[in-house]
Amino acid sequence: MRHTQQRGVALLVVLWACTLLAILVGGYAAAARIEGEQTRYQSAQLRVRYAAQAGVMRAIYEVWGHKAAPEGDDEQAPVVPGPPARWIGDGRPFGFDFDRVHVTVTVTNEAGKVDLNTADEAVLRALFLAAGATADRATLLARRIVEWRTPDLPGAATARSAYTQAGLSYGPRRGQMPVLEELQAVLGMDLPLYARVEPAITIWSQRASPEPEFAPALALAALPGMDLASAKKYIQQRDAAPPGTPPPPLPSGVAVGGADGVNAVTIRVEARDESGIRSASSVTVRFARHLPTRVADVPLYLIVRWHDEERA
Repeated sequence: MRHTQQRGVALLVVLWACTLLAILVGGYAAAARIEGEQTRYQSAQLRVRYAAQAGVMRAIYEVWGHKAAPEGDDEQAPVVPGPPARWIGDGRPFGFDFDRVHVTVTVTNEAGKVDLNTADEAVLRALFLAAGATADRATLLARRIVEWRTPDLPGAATARSAYTQAGLSYGPRRGQMPVLEELQAVLGMDLPLYARVEPAITIWSQRASPEPEFAPALALAALPGMDLASAKKYIQQRDAAPPGTPPPPLPSGVAVGGADGVNAVTIRVEARDESGIRSASSVTVRFARHLPTRVADVPLYLIVRWHDEERA
């Protein structure tokens, strides 16, 4: 009887040990499976991110137009121009596949945007109106931007006092904005409005108004006689024109085409793989002027702004 009970207890101990071992093995297997899935997901994220960066580099190449230099180490060797740029800086999309990732790229010449440092006050006001600001707010913001960027504008004390009354420890810069984000420091600007106008503003065109040939919808709506609806309709017509042909005239009848863009573009790239993993960035690039000789210390381009968008 005693031997039978001992055998029964031993059997129970073995069964419990087997059960515990099965639980441990199952837990380790589940952890290994989760770690494997995380590794695959992180690998896919990196692949999509690098595909997006490849899109930026591809756009730089297509906009600049590749240049073939003669072989040799002579730093002063003449540069042989390659084919002209094939991607147009008017915001139309270009797509290609890279390592099983689809990449969509748009290029916008900065000449088509509203320059915060040089745009007319009326253009600034129209931009904010098109972005949804009230007429009074748009007028006030446009005036305060002019106050911010103008060194010797009369009424400096009054402008500064408005910031002090708002509880701010600073006043207008009285100089040009060095970065786009500084617009958020202007009294009356908030993050939602800034997010709406950000794709349509620049500090690199140095023009009083945007060039319609390159302008995105919001910047186009800032031109006289245009609103957001007519701007979007015009862009559809502009994008339908084959590359290399003059764009259609504006609704007012003003001819468009032949404008020289500036040597700065914003490249927006979005990469997405078959599982839906996405990476998107907005990159502003300034190109060196075309020089008759190659200068060793002058880069062909300079990335002046890189903004990674939040993942969807």
